[in-house]
Amino acid sequence: MDLFLAAALILVSLVSSSYATEIINIPLSSFKDLERRHKRHVGNFQKFRLGAAPADIAINSFKVGGLYSFQRQKNHKQYNSTLSRTYTDDGESFSITYGIGTAAGYLSEDCVMVAGLSVKDQIFGEAIDVSDNFEDSYADGILGMGFRTISAAQQLTVFDNMVEQKVVPAPIFSFYLKSQRSESGGSGSVLTLGGTNPQHYTGNFTFVDVTEPTFWQFKLDSVNIAKGAGTFCKHGCNAIVDSGTSLIVGPIKETNQLNRLLGGRPVPFPPGLFEFDCQKINNMPDVEFTVNGKTLSFSSKEYVIKLHMVCLSSFSGTKYPPEKEPSWIIGTPFMQAYYTQFDKENNRIGFAKARH
Repeated sequence: MDLFLAAALILVSLVSSSYATEIINIPLSSFKDLERRHKRHVGNFQKFRLGAAPADIAINSFKVGGLYSFQRQKNHKQYNSTLSRTYTDDGESFSITYGIGTAAGYLSEDCVMVAGLSVKDQIFGEAIDVSDNFEDSYADGILGMGFRTISAAQQLTVFDNMVEQKVVPAPIFSFYLKSQRSESGGSGSVLTLGGTNPQHYTGNFTFVDVTEPTFWQFKLDSVNIAKGAGTFCKHGCNAIVDSGTSLIVGPIKETNQLNRLLGGRPVPFPPGLFEFDCQKINNMPDVEFTVNGKTLSFSSKEYVIKLHMVCLSSFSGTKYPPEKEPSWIIGTPFMQAYYTQFDKENNRIGFAKARH
């Protein structure tokens, strides 16, 4: 999952060994509802894109770094190892492809501070070669929140190290994503490390087991338009929860049909994206996601993205190659509607109605 965080990770010379007993709530800022950033420190103030896959950490490196840093980009903050007394040169190279581009460089080790939590001996990537599309990114690096099994470096992730070093009380992190459409205004989005924050959800969690400890993948029972207007993922399908995906993505044939049944019309570009008549949103049906036998309703006010005078569908399609099993990616629109818990101890994902 790749959520944009402006993360200030601070490289420190001395690290406290005290254990955390309380959850840590990290405020997130947003950009056009599609990016979220959190301010923290790594020797240099840097902003991070936070995601489930891959699970590495890459940061903007002065040399140019799941932590990868994008060094050669003049518009981004950069990590400078010469300013740190705890830096260790690992020397191993890495190369990784993300949904938004590529990064390559070498691994380093240092102490990292995230929202006041000190993480010792963290392996991260210093990216000295990144694709051009990172130039316009608001993030200075990428912080992976997936599983170690998909780490390009095959090293413990930042969160895994937090758990191992007992700087968080439990191997759980959670997202509260507040839409800019919220009546109360402001961002208000929060990443919680070490547990959940009951202030941001109501009712009980619907839990579902992780089917593959790589991405945060689970078995989705079905996707339905309310009142029997249409059923998709009819016999169950794989789904991934990804805070770095700003839409809900599925097989293009299914999402095209879904959008048309909802009353949408395709936009000229890009393919697979639809728009709605803004005057009809209140009369559009819910879309129901069935997860572990329970129905999670997703209203038109939640699945329609308003951009100025245009009302876009959050359902978008992609074409899968014949050898790859089609799956759905559950991105930020659904996570805005449902507070999402990622439980590494029990290998499960939990959804509870967000309190906006």
